[in-house]
Amino acid sequence: MVSRRLGVFALLMIPVVASAQRGAAGRGTKPPDYDQLSAKDRSPGGMKLTNKDVESMSPVRMLIDKRKDLALSDDQLKAFKDLDAKSKPRNDTLFKALDSLRRELKPSTAPPDVERLRVRSLMPSVIAVVQEIRANYDADAGAALPLLVDSQKKTAGELLAKLKQESDETLQQKLGGRRQG
Repeated sequence: MVSRRLGVFALLMIPVVASAQRGAAGRGTKPPDYDQLSAKDRSPGGMKLTNKDVESMSPVRMLIDKRKDLALSDDQLKAFKDLDAKSKPRNDTLFKALDSLRRELKPSTAPPDVERLRVRSLMPSVIAVVQEIRANYDADAGAALPLLVDSQKKTAGELLAKLKQESDETLQQKLGGRRQG
């Protein structure tokens, strides 16, 4: 009889002990340590790279903006603007993909470990889209340089090198990348 009472008592105590060990999470709420984190302490998530950041990496647009430094003729300027207009439809779908990825990367209420894993899984897609846009930009630059005369090519080369360096720094900063090697 005593063993039967002890068995019933043990069965009744299991849920109580298990609930006590789970803490607040056992009652259907978030774990207390996550609740106590302020919004700024949680993983910031989100993508800091904007479409405007990527658009500013366009060598053709930079050459158009630096038309006075390059002393572009009206014909050259028109050719660059035409080249920029032709590249816009090609990059529009890529910019829409970047927008979609940015929406997916918005911070969520998931625990920090899950959030980090989610961001890590999406970042290769972001990098691939940005690389494709930059490859299109490089092709545009290749088409733009022959439009310049020899005296303009040196200045354009310096400007393009500076743009590439600034673009690389922006991507590293906004995407949180680390330099390898």
